[in-house]
Amino acid sequence: GKDMFQILEKIQEQYSDTTPDLYPSISISVDIVRASIERRFEGIMPRYTLPSSLTPFIFLEECALEKDPLSKLGTAEVCRDDDIVQRFKFKVSLEETDEVLEEYEDGNFIAGEDITAADIYWAPYLERFAAQLPMLYEGLAPRSREFEALKDWYDALDQQIPCYSCAVKGRAETWQQLLRKEHPELELREEIVPNLPTKRSFDANKVWSRYAKDRPYLAETPTKEAAARIVRKYEGWVIAAADACPTIEDADAALRDLCCMLCTIDAFDTDA
Repeated sequence: GKDMFQILEKIQEQYSDTTPDLYPSISISVDIVRASIERRFEGIMPRYTLPSSLTPFIFLEECALEKDPLSKLGTAEVCRDDDIVQRFKFKVSLEETDEVLEEYEDGNFIAGEDITAADIYWAPYLERFAAQLPMLYEGLAPRSREFEALKDWYDALDQQIPCYSCAVKGRAETWQQLLRKEHPELELREEIVPNLPTKRSFDANKVWSRYAKDRPYLAETPTKEAAARIVRKYEGWVIAAADACPTIEDADAALRDLCCMLCTIDAFDTDA
């Protein structure tokens, strides 16, 4: 957390003439961005939990301390179901996050219309919450209309910040797989979480076009870029496909067919 804060401060110092301004001045008396990083974030997230880049704020600190006195340096190897933060505490954190995002009506980000350092700081944690909390508790879905301002914030990141949705963010399935891999002892729910906005107005191809516009090394659509990445490391993909799907008689031909299909798709399906 502190390292990320220092990195954001350094970026603002070195690239202050470029957009966006990571620390805009809302008013002389209100520094909402730094306040959201330095004070509000820790006050809103569940307390006394394990530090983890994979499953942040999910496991209680005691679950590791009982097993390994040095576990504050990392994640516990084994946790029980009762070592997970209680459902109502997660819900309180989500409700308070929702309230923070409702403060400025001129936009969906923490400080209003434009993304700031506060959004960048919060994003990795809320991204994991969206993927992992539904696996822990039924009906607890951060990216849902129950938390309307928070859902709009997720959507705004994906739609208005192309470098985030096209390159930075992780897939919900990835964070879910990591939770299962790190803690196979837990009984986790099977839950499909949307990776991108589900509203009809969202056009993934347009977002990708904005991202690829000044990057001539990228393909013109996300599906063609997927095909290009397969081609760049084709031999490795053939071996991986053959190992993963031993029933496929000709992995080479199957991958060629897949690349052809990806290059002929006109519209990108956000549910695919």
